[in-house]
Amino acid sequence: MGYAIGDIIDGRYEVTAVIGKGTHGIVYRATDVALGSQVAVKCLHPEVAAEPGLKTRMMREARALGALSGTAAVQVLGVSRTHDGGMYIAMELVVGRDFSAYLREIESHGGRLSVPKLMDLLGPIADKTPNRGLAAHLLTAVKEAGELLDEIDQLIAAPAEAA
Repeated sequence: MGYAIGDIIDGRYEVTAVIGKGTHGIVYRATDVALGSQVAVKCLHPEVAAEPGLKTRMMREARALGALSGTAAVQVLGVSRTHDGGMYIAMELVVGRDFSAYLREIESHGGRLSVPKLMDLLGPIADKTPNRGLAAHLLTAVKEAGELLDEIDQLIAAPAEAA
């Protein structure tokens, strides 16, 4: 199931590679044949796209990413249905490590992402979040969690007091 290298999705995106696969679909690297640019195309399998809940979730994802335009989030180029009943989101292709791989690398060296770095990453996204209360809560929770982890690290690293 899915597309082969060279297939054209929805008359516009020529598949050049598979980026990743999941239970609900496949993400392809593709060329926008109209513009010549490289894009990522996230396709839901047709049987998954037929499920109303997942279809709604994918549309919410596309809208959420669209609302985050101008932040570190990828730019959405389009969302549509394919001739076989599947759905896709075409988006900016970002080359590099994904965030979870980045975090795993930091953790493998005994570290963790600092609160200031997290705030740098999440701040622009929170600024674009329509629900200001939720955005403020998210940033406060991240900051407080980081401060708590710092305190725990200090307690663990401190020498035990003689009794």
